[in-house]
Order: sequence, then C-alpha cells, then structure tokens
Amino acid sequence: MDRNWGDLLQELRVMQTGTQIIAGFLLTLPFQQRFATLDDFQKWGPFWPLSCWRRWPRPSC
Repeated sequence: MDRNWGDLLQELRVMQTGTQIIAGFLLTLPFQQRFATLDDFQKWGPFWPLSCWRRWPRPSC
C-alpha cells in the first residue's frame, strides 16, 4: 500500500510540473506581437484540451 501511495504521489508531482509549464506557455501567448494577427481558431485552439478535461470522465472528446 505504501509503495502504491508513493508511486501515485510521484505521478502527481510530474503532472503538476507539466501543468505549470503548459499554463505558463498559454499565459504568455496573448502578450506576443503576432497574437493579434491570428484567427479565432488559432487563438482558442490550444484551449480545447481544457474543455475536454472539464467533461472528464465522460469520453465525449
């Protein structure tokens, strides 16, 4: 049981780091000069995984 708990905590740490990197990338996008020249799909395209995640665990995406 303790080993499984340790494995779960380690996976959570890795996931947290990945989430922080993605969030940092998405937060810097609007401040780029070329952001104004993008169309709506290009502006909001990176956010589709978040909309799928909110629907999780339903496999609708």
